[in-house]
Amino acid sequence: MTVQFRLSLAALLASFCLFAASGSRPLQLDNMDFPAVAQQTAATGLPVYYRGEENSHHLGLYHPPLYIYMLALWIKLFGFGEIQVRMFGYMCALLQGWIVLELVRALFGSETATRITGWYWLLFLLNPYTLQTASIADIDSTIYGPLLCGALLILVRMSWLNGVWRSDPVKAAEYAALCVALALAMWAKLTTVWLLPPTVLLLLLKRLGWARASLAAVAVAIMAVAIFLTTYFAYGRITGLDIRYTFAFTLDSLLHRGSSGRSGALARIDDFKNNFFIMAPIVAVWTGFVPWLAAIGAGFVAVHQSLRRGDKRFTHSFLMAGLALGCTAYYCGQTLTFGFAPFKYTFVFWGIIVACAALLLDFLLQASWGVSEVPVRQWAMIAAAVYFLSALAGTAWVKDTIIVNGLTWPYKWSLYIPGLVFLAVIPIWWLAPRFAALVLACALSAAAGNSLGIAAYQARAGYSTTYDYGQTGFEDTVSFIRGNTLPGQLIASMKDIGFKAGRRYIENYGPIYRGRDQADGLIEAISSGKVRYAVFTAQRGQDNLMMNPYLKSWIEKNCALVRSFGDYRIYSFVDRGQP
Repeated sequence: MTVQFRLSLAALLASFCLFAASGSRPLQLDNMDFPAVAQQTAATGLPVYYRGEENSHHLGLYHPPLYIYMLALWIKLFGFGEIQVRMFGYMCALLQGWIVLELVRALFGSETATRITGWYWLLFLLNPYTLQTASIADIDSTIYGPLLCGALLILVRMSWLNGVWRSDPVKAAEYAALCVALALAMWAKLTTVWLLPPTVLLLLLKRLGWARASLAAVAVAIMAVAIFLTTYFAYGRITGLDIRYTFAFTLDSLLHRGSSGRSGALARIDDFKNNFFIMAPIVAVWTGFVPWLAAIGAGFVAVHQSLRRGDKRFTHSFLMAGLALGCTAYYCGQTLTFGFAPFKYTFVFWGIIVACAALLLDFLLQASWGVSEVPVRQWAMIAAAVYFLSALAGTAWVKDTIIVNGLTWPYKWSLYIPGLVFLAVIPIWWLAPRFAALVLACALSAAAGNSLGIAAYQARAGYSTTYDYGQTGFEDTVSFIRGNTLPGQLIASMKDIGFKAGRRYIENYGPIYRGRDQADGLIEAISSGKVRYAVFTAQRGQDNLMMNPYLKSWIEKNCALVRSFGDYRIYSFVDRGQP
């Protein structure tokens, strides 16, 4: 049993335990939608589900339904519940990690892939960003990463086989497989997949030349779109569902999500910049600085080696690192998350970012020492000591303070110190190149250990560690509603409370944010006695009454506060006209 295999096995077992420890937490906010529609799809075969009284037969085709049907199949096999739903996400994370390692194997060969395996799984699986994002029941955090990375793997293998540049012609079957892979990605979501057709051109450029690579990229894109549209419209015809909703929802998201509502190109650029400077620090506190610094560093090394040695593998490595970094930058500017949740939209290429860090360390080792000369035992002891000390500091000192409060002093130094050590690699490489790899190993160990400590603390936390991070009282609120209402009675709440409690509900999000007419409609439902209880939040929560002073004032004057559980407040109407 090799050292790399032992490290990989340890990372797998530890990540499984950490993931399972928090697997039964409730499906809050958007985490509830896809499980609800998948549960109904498992029963009926159609993605139509109850989404409150206003949408009692809601069409779940926000995006094409591949994820819904895969999750429905999973539910058929293993039953429905928070743990089962989240385990599907965990398996998808493992699949994404394995596919990225296969990308490394295709480009750099089996020996390199084997050498980085232990580091890769430690950095990937024991990071709180990986663990908490995989627990979000959504497309980007589950199947989208494996689908997109799988398409990249097919594309890379058109030029490389186990680290060797291919000289035989690209087969028609390979183009067909790539078209099908892209069409499957479209069946999951019509967003990030559009980054891949230009990537087809760039990755086939050295293989085919400008003219043929351009023709191949256009042909693959057209065929993939044709396969998707043909099958999706056939699906709509067979099921009788209005699939136009998918395109309308996606277009609206691309045009308006993260927008301030102002019109014009300059306003859109300003929105993008503002969003980026909000989201980039959130991504950084979840993942740590080092993986991104390493990906940037790996990109510079790839450019340098490509220009110096003319090695096409470094050109392709740079393109994939650029794809992952560019995708992250775009989504940080395009959209916002809420409540300090992990930013799921950048997860699809997260495995490539982690692989860049492991590959950079391997490159420095080979460039300065060679395989046989590395003092493995001594360096392993140093790296292990740094790793476990950082993990202890993460568990006992940092906890999740930087996630809740951002880059605040002094906890921010848990991210800055590994980042500064990483930057120290540059001068050390010039002065004493044989020690540069050791310094980088210490930077990666410190970052990975700190991530493990945060992940271990999150696994024991008694509050939400995804949407509305830190929110408490959900389970007690649901228990109260279940114990004090009958199945047919109506409540006013967010969709997650209504779904978990198994009660009919009027969603209170619209009345809070969408104008006085909706607020008056909710007031009428409460005052008429139709609504038994109205549930809001007072601190952490999207349904905080502070966001609507008009509704808040009416609730406080006409309703009694029945119970308070953590961030949740439960109200009941009091008829002031009775004696």
